[in-house]
Amino acid sequence: MYRTILVPLDGSERAEAIIPHVENLAQHEHAKVVLTQVIEPVSRSFVLDPDAPPKYKFDTSGADTAKAYLARWQKKFELQGINAETLLMWGPTVESIIHAANEAKADLIAVTSQGRSGLAQVFYG
Repeated sequence: MYRTILVPLDGSERAEAIIPHVENLAQHEHAKVVLTQVIEPVSRSFVLDPDAPPKYKFDTSGADTAKAYLARWQKKFELQGINAETLLMWGPTVESIIHAANEAKADLIAVTSQGRSGLAQVFYG
């Protein structure tokens, strides 16, 4: 049984393809949906101390657009009676999604495949 489903979105149609599946699952399981988007750093500063945490620089100009994007999806879920929340994350994508899943106590992270083709599919699956 799923109580919380984390849905990372990046604004692409490929990422949004998971939405109908999440809607069905959330309705069936009465699960909460946490919609998240990650804003990645535009640069990373390196320091000589290997134990020092990395320092990131972010372009914050897209934050309002990302918040509005997530809010639109939240409203669509809520109109179907699905409890939905949004979470805008800052940082490296994979680490941020894992952090979001832990914070939300997500039972499931719902994503689509990257849909690679050609040589990329041979090397990366």
